[in-house]
Amino acid sequence: MKCRFNSLLLLLVFTAAITLSGNTQVISKNKFEGFYRGIGLGLDYGGIGFKIEYLPVKQMGLFGGVGYNFDQLGVNGGISFKIFPNSMVSPFVMGMYGYNAVIILKIDNGGGVYSRETYYGPSAGAGLEFKTKGKGNKLCLAVIVPFRGTDFEDDYNSFQQSGFLFNKTKSPVLFSIGYNWSSGNWK
Repeated sequence: MKCRFNSLLLLLVFTAAITLSGNTQVISKNKFEGFYRGIGLGLDYGGIGFKIEYLPVKQMGLFGGVGYNFDQLGVNGGISFKIFPNSMVSPFVMGMYGYNAVIILKIDNGGGVYSRETYYGPSAGAGLEFKTKGKGNKLCLAVIVPFRGTDFEDDYNSFQQSGFLFNKTKSPVLFSIGYNWSSGNWK
């Protein structure tokens, strides 16, 4: 797992270096004063929640998401790199840290006892931003790979070996969708 995380981190840094180094004039001329705020579903929105993204330059966004993850308040923060920031459809890559798994168990012994646990770790993803004409708002779609820790894996396997049946299996990839409104002015 550590090797996958290091490889992904290296890929993100490499992509950022290429994106930023090839467009130094564009960066200095196209600053963004403001941020995006949006609602959506996915890790980058904290589950079902809200996301704020600040763009110091068009190619890079710093974001934080807060929402409900069916256990508690889910929080994630990270960085995104826009590949073609001036296009109406722009691919992006992102890395983040925060919640990336939840286990909810219902033990029905007449009393209806619930057991819930939220797990934290790094995640990485890629997606597309579809921008609207004029106002700069955007629809974001992403695929996210969570790097879950051994505490999650141990608990998941332990519950399965104890005879618990899960309604859903753990997914190696997750999806995100959200709509974001622009707040600011392009210079």
